[in-house]
Amino acid sequence: MDATTWKALEVCSKIMTNHGTWVGLATLALGLFAGNGWQLRIQERLKSSFRKELFGKMETGKQINDALDGLLIDLDCERATVFQYHNGNQNAVGVHFDRCSNTHERVQVGASPLMTTLQSLPNSFFASWNTEMMKMKEIHCPDLETVRERDFGLYQFLAEQGVRSFYLVGIFSFDGDPVGFVGIHYCRQTRDLSPAELDRLRATSLKICGLVLAGKGDA
Repeated sequence: MDATTWKALEVCSKIMTNHGTWVGLATLALGLFAGNGWQLRIQERLKSSFRKELFGKMETGKQINDALDGLLIDLDCERATVFQYHNGNQNAVGVHFDRCSNTHERVQVGASPLMTTLQSLPNSFFASWNTEMMKMKEIHCPDLETVRERDFGLYQFLAEQGVRSFYLVGIFSFDGDPVGFVGIHYCRQTRDLSPAELDRLRATSLKICGLVLAGKGDA
């Protein structure tokens, strides 16, 4: 086996590892029939694919941020966020991952951004929160003080962020698996959303859900 063939197998092996067996085999087949310069052509095609994937993710992120900006304006909240679950299998409260991270955040002028500090949070810390989310698909908390007695740890966690009211809407895959949630926070004062406002929050959350699933390759 000559050096060129070894190089072809090496390149295809890397492609299989990063992109799957079928993509690697297809690349090898392409190389066998492409003649001289096949490696360069494959590299250019992969670069083009990577660029499209990167720009696609950037555009999806922008659309999610635009939707969160819309919530800030429409519902007059101080913070709008997206959290996603990751790392692990289904746990005792029905969440399929054991941690969650703040992946997108928009805040009003004067509100403190928190996304960089809200990463890889253990879901065990939010046991009551996750149980309610699995049952109701949403959490409405017009007054954080109502959380103090039933879950002081969660109360303290949110109070330290300046939260006085919060609303969460779950993000679920097409199979019903939990992916994350969209949340809005009120920090200046408590806020009891009207049914019409809750419907608008749900509609925007559904749009964000589609964008998140598309970014994960599930849509």
